[in-house]
Amino acid sequence: MIDNAVTHIKAHPNDTGLVYCLSREQCSDTAKAFNAAEITNHAIYHAGLSVATRNVNQTAWSSGRVKFLIATSAFGLGINKPDVRFVILLALPPSIFHYAQLIGRAGRDCAPALSYLMFTFGDRFRWYFLWSKEGNRAGYLIKFKNLWHIIHYALNFVACRRVLLLNHFNEQFHSRNCAGVLATLSHGCDNCSERKTDPVMRDVNSIAIKVVEICQYWETKNITCGRSFYQLVSILSGSVKNDRFKVQNIATPNYGLLKSRRWNRDLVGIFLSLLMSKLIIFEENHENSCTRLNTDSYIVLGDQHWRCSSPKFARLFMALPKNVKIPAK
Repeated sequence: MIDNAVTHIKAHPNDTGLVYCLSREQCSDTAKAFNAAEITNHAIYHAGLSVATRNVNQTAWSSGRVKFLIATSAFGLGINKPDVRFVILLALPPSIFHYAQLIGRAGRDCAPALSYLMFTFGDRFRWYFLWSKEGNRAGYLIKFKNLWHIIHYALNFVACRRVLLLNHFNEQFHSRNCAGVLATLSHGCDNCSERKTDPVMRDVNSIAIKVVEICQYWETKNITCGRSFYQLVSILSGSVKNDRFKVQNIATPNYGLLKSRRWNRDLVGIFLSLLMSKLIIFEENHENSCTRLNTDSYIVLGDQHWRCSSPKFARLFMALPKNVKIPAK
């Protein structure tokens, strides 16, 4: 992950930027990694530094004496530096709203700017751990939904990222304006720039119902193991590995539902992240006594699982490549 950041900064040594980390420790580790790569035109900014040091580092960045800051997400509020050319996030933000705030600190002079979101899927457990200590179930569910909205955005290699981002804020945008012959913007998002054909919006509600059936089967049979996010991906894609859950998972209803319909594992993961963001399914977590992080998890029915089978609510749609098929009901 840090290698990608190093590659970008070395390719644009004169650009001003921001590199955001989740914690003070990650800021320090990132700075050491940049130094090891012979990138030294940076400074650090986080609450663990003295006020005097923070002020010196911020002034050095604002004046251009250093090209980029390695900071926690609190930095940037009230800062209006117009010539920021890149923002790199080295951890998963808790919501699309937070993400939009961070990347919005680039390109304020209306010149082209780039944003990168680099994260590990395990980043979500840090947020689960922090929120679980608050003891507020309703608040936790809201934060869970918001987190899975940004995960769906980040995992999605099909839909236009501008469409995903702006639709979240109830703003309309068409992907044809992102990249290509009709593009009105100078740079398309990575998805629009790299694909050759536009995706199509498909009704995936029937698949959501099948996923609900799998979770109901698990609960009926009192199955508590082999219910992770990755196991569910394997069940739907019919790609269960030769492990201790193989026999159990192959016997699961709807096993291989999306196999041979051009749904690869990554695409199934995007679909499941959509269901998470709608609370149709939910990820239960338990604190690991060794790491003290919520790393033991399994999939259960979400509070809103009934919506996908109710005619009173809108059906689920998802952008898919044109050659991907929806299984018959």
